[in-house]
Amino acid sequence: KELYIQRAAELSENMVRLSLEFGRLCPGPGQFNETLMKEYVKTLAMIRMRGLEPFVTLQHFTMPKFLIEYDREGIIKTGAWEHRDALQHFRFYAQNVVRFLADPSTLRGILAELNLSVDEQDKILSDGLVRYFMPINEPTVLLFNSYLGGMFPPYKRGNLLAVRRLLQRLVKVHDNAYDEIKQGLKAQNFETQIGVGHNWQYFESFLGKLGQWFQEHFVTNFERLGKHSDFMGIHYYFRWKGRLTPDEKRQLDYSDHPSFGDIFLPGVRNVIAEVNSLYPKKPIFISEFGFSDSSDLRRPYWILETVRHILEAKRSGMPIRGMLLWTLVNNFEWQLGMSQKFGLFAEAELNEPPIPSMHGIRSWEAWSAAAKAIRSE
Repeated sequence: KELYIQRAAELSENMVRLSLEFGRLCPGPGQFNETLMKEYVKTLAMIRMRGLEPFVTLQHFTMPKFLIEYDREGIIKTGAWEHRDALQHFRFYAQNVVRFLADPSTLRGILAELNLSVDEQDKILSDGLVRYFMPINEPTVLLFNSYLGGMFPPYKRGNLLAVRRLLQRLVKVHDNAYDEIKQGLKAQNFETQIGVGHNWQYFESFLGKLGQWFQEHFVTNFERLGKHSDFMGIHYYFRWKGRLTPDEKRQLDYSDHPSFGDIFLPGVRNVIAEVNSLYPKKPIFISEFGFSDSSDLRRPYWILETVRHILEAKRSGMPIRGMLLWTLVNNFEWQLGMSQKFGLFAEAELNEPPIPSMHGIRSWEAWSAAAKAIRSE
């Protein structure tokens, strides 16, 4: 973790988004792993000490095993969010996370283990260890891949009724977490900011309008009158144009991801404008954008052009508060494993200073240059 934080700082980033692990922090009913939570607190403190802002996600698809039900053959029968006590267990999880973050004496004890001085501890507690939260990551992707596409547990296909039913459960999960965080940290000297990270792509064609409607429908359920979050998180990756002939496909640009549409860089401005039209006063984070490119030849251009479009949207008056690239280091990409190369680095590269390319530029160079330019404005 020290190498991750150090590399983020070296690239001139000023925010790091990370996820806490619900299943590891709550390994059983009514259990909370305080030892692991202390390690998370140490990580958050190290991020702060490097001048970076932590952005914490509470639920990024994975769930505790004890919430999953199996049949006699060991096949998953119902997914974790279908469990009758899922809301109760997630609230217990959120309450205990907030309990740690809200207790100055607990935090001081953990910070002291990092050999931080009293002045350094005071600064962290005054500024706030964590000020930005995302209770749920991409609820649309979670439900569609679990109950329509069958790629995530419980691997169901075409169950639109389950999507509809569990959407309301996830809304309640978000609301409960929002209340726990706001109430639990209200005595601090800082204001917490809480939002949902919505997967929001650019759709074209008649069928694309259906995809756009689903996006807006999901967001509307979480936002309602816009009072259930402090910011909107947008995750933008591609354009979807519907059925294309092979000749039409060859004229477009694609990343390595097998199920993504084409790379359409101006699309990020379209989705920002769309979200802003629905919720004009809502601050916006581009809380994910990125590209899988094993060759790393095309991605530097994709990154720089996406940043340009986001900055132009901001200069036109869109209330954009930040952008986060997915991702610093190659990650396990759920149903695709480690086959996708979203990371600016492979994990082994973190042990050595970043090495510029001898031919052109690498993606980390493009991202670092953009970060430095933005921060110098």
